Amino acid sequence: MKIAIDVSPLKSGHGVRGVGFYLEHLKNALVKYFPENEYVFFEAGDNLPADIDLVHFPYFEPFFLTLPIISENKKIVTVHDLTPLVFPDHFKPGLKGALKWQIQKMALKNADAIITDSESSKKDIVKYVDIAPAKIKVAYLAAGSEFNVIDSKEKINSVKKKYKLPDKFVLYVGDATWNKNLPRLIEAAFKINIPLVMVGKALVDIDVDLKNPWNKDLIRVQ
Repeated sequence: MKIAIDVSPLKSGHGVRGVGFYLEHLKNALVKYFPENEYVFFEAGDNLPADIDLVHFPYFEPFFLTLPIISENKKIVTVHDLTPLVFPDHFKPGLKGALKWQIQKMALKNADAIITDSESSKKDIVKYVDIAPAKIKVAYLAAGSEFNVIDSKEKINSVKKKYKLPDKFVLYVGDATWNKNLPRLIEAAFKINIPLVMVGKALVDIDVDLKNPWNKDLIRVQ
């Protein structure tokens, strides 16, 4: 099978974040574990070969045009989430964004199949796009091959000593934006009396715009 994959996010600000991270690992995994297929990696605007069997768009933005409405090839789209639609008070699309959403919704409905990361996101897609649940497949994100169980007590003790970690703790790895709800996480850890260890560049970044409403939770937890 000849599969075309849109890698446009790797050339944008998403290159090292969520979508880009997902896409880079997806590329490597497909080539490694399914070498019987031929892969064509393209960017938006590129002309695809005529003999493509399937096109995969591994990202979706409600308020930006990321999908073709009409495609001659079979089309699969990965929708990681519909956060801007679930929380409209935090994401104001404006007139242009609202119009683009109608175009994006039509294009998504025309997809042959949709992949999403969770059952929760699947329910959101059904609700906001009005697509039959059978058309949406949940594929949970896997850990990278660099993550594995460490059996060496010496290594474990070395890391614990380096970062001054307790024997038992709750670990949070991620950003500090409002949708992560870190204040509630801290409250929960406090109530169950378990130390909370938080990891993420945003949590220690000193160059922060304190007036930006997106950083209000970050200010609360620092």
